[in-house]
Amino acid sequence: MTSDLYDFRKPGKLAPELEQGLATWFRATCRVVAEQLAKEVQFEGEMAYQGSEVARAAAALARLDDASVSYRLGLGPEETETLLVFPRRLALALVSAMMGDPVAELPPDRELSAVESPLFEYVVQHVILPVLLESWPDSQPPRLVLHQKEPNPKYARTFPAGTNLVVCRFVIRGAFGEQEWEWLVPRERLAELFVGRREPPRTTAQETAARPRIEAFVRELPIELSVRLGNVELPLSLLAELRIGDLVVLDQKVSEPLRASVSGEERFHVWPGRVGPQQAIQIASLIGP
Repeated sequence: MTSDLYDFRKPGKLAPELEQGLATWFRATCRVVAEQLAKEVQFEGEMAYQGSEVARAAAALARLDDASVSYRLGLGPEETETLLVFPRRLALALVSAMMGDPVAELPPDRELSAVESPLFEYVVQHVILPVLLESWPDSQPPRLVLHQKEPNPKYARTFPAGTNLVVCRFVIRGAFGEQEWEWLVPRERLAELFVGRREPPRTTAQETAARPRIEAFVRELPIELSVRLGNVELPLSLLAELRIGDLVVLDQKVSEPLRASVSGEERFHVWPGRVGPQQAIQIASLIGP
């Protein structure tokens, strides 16, 4: 019988149910992200989940490459800070594919330009994050909010000292080979998401008595009403060339009413107009039930 020394200074492994939950979530995410990259970015390749490990924040950050593109990502109702870290050469390759110039090998490393940086952020915001939410193995996905870009992730004070992080690793494969990217998440936050759910608190008699006053207050809250003038689909190459004074033709006919939304949900057909010097709308009909 042999035994191995265990370093108690290192954080322990993930609980089996948490590790299995992550694998289920991320494997489903990878399949759909690959499809979305082909559709949205014109990138032919695949993405796979490589597994995870638990590490101290200082050690995990110290291993990051200086040549990376990183974003702070809020997770959960409190928007706990997490960190997305992508190799910069991978970002350059994906942006090149978006611009209609797919690469057979990774481009030389350099800083992203003023045009390339928002294009890659589009990939993160509108391709990867929506799929993470859609692939969540439950009816109520966690909150994900993309925060600011992190210029120096290796030296960032994103996590409190002593925090245990779950380093989730993914790989994107293409004609250029393989590139690995990471998502660094505090271990306690992941545990709460998967196995730390609590039953909702019971409503007390005092809360029941206060409900009418709360409902009356809510009825007086201001609600945003917005009207969409129309849409247009443009290739990203043309979007990057738009300048002040350019004319963009929308798909909305002047003979058809516009759609008005209340708090993001379409509710009315309306006609545009004005009252004195101010713009106004006239409600023509309801949308839906």
